[in-house]
Amino acid sequence: MYSFIFPCEPFNIKKVDEHFKEEFDLFKLKGFNVCLIDLEEKLLKGNFDCSSKFIYRGWMLSNQEYDVLESLIKNKNCELLTNKENYYQSHYLFNQYQNKEKTIGTFQYTPETVFCSENDIDDTLNNLNWDSFFVKDYVKSLTTERGSVANNKEEVKEIIELIKYYKGSIEGGISLRKVQSFMENTEVRYFVLNGKVYSPNGKYHNILENINQIHNQPFFSVDVILDENGKEWIVEIGDGQVSDLKGKHWNTKDFVDIFLN
Repeated sequence: MYSFIFPCEPFNIKKVDEHFKEEFDLFKLKGFNVCLIDLEEKLLKGNFDCSSKFIYRGWMLSNQEYDVLESLIKNKNCELLTNKENYYQSHYLFNQYQNKEKTIGTFQYTPETVFCSENDIDDTLNNLNWDSFFVKDYVKSLTTERGSVANNKEEVKEIIELIKYYKGSIEGGISLRKVQSFMENTEVRYFVLNGKVYSPNGKYHNILENINQIHNQPFFSVDVILDENGKEWIVEIGDGQVSDLKGKHWNTKDFVDIFLN
């Protein structure tokens, strides 16, 4: 059985962050060991049974924050299911494209994607003959009402500035993805645990059959969507620990049941 680590309320290591309280309570009710972490103060609170692997469920973490998390767990002589190398591989889009023999689908499963730095953005855009661009950094897109789709160079730069404004900085670099004609309301999030794919509705896309060969990690999420011709696309692969449930067809009970199985 796994143990779960949740973020605490600010300045209160004894209380779980309200955003994750429903998950925390249900995992505890189902008999799982649950712990709390204060990353800022580098504190852990809970029972550290090292016969189980630990899984973090909480807010998105930077490289440095995940290093702290892993270090704190190791100091308890315990292990995370997802070590920091696994986390970097799932969390950063750029890392998923480094080994072309194990890519998540640069040419087959995902929209065409180009990476660049802010300094190279003008040259990169001048070399791309795309009608529109989906703009994000290596981790996250712009989730405000403005959205992440740009139709020209000026709009690309506008979105980059907004990402910096809301996040404080660009994480890693710039990712530009060619916009496809996806069908609304067809995106579904799946979770993969130790090679097994879990669906929120009992339905599975064909594209998931090879997902463990494509992305061989102990725990991760994968979002699949359909285009107007019915073709399946991988929107993104993420680290399952910081992957939200809301708006992705999941309820808390079904998510907790993954780990009971």
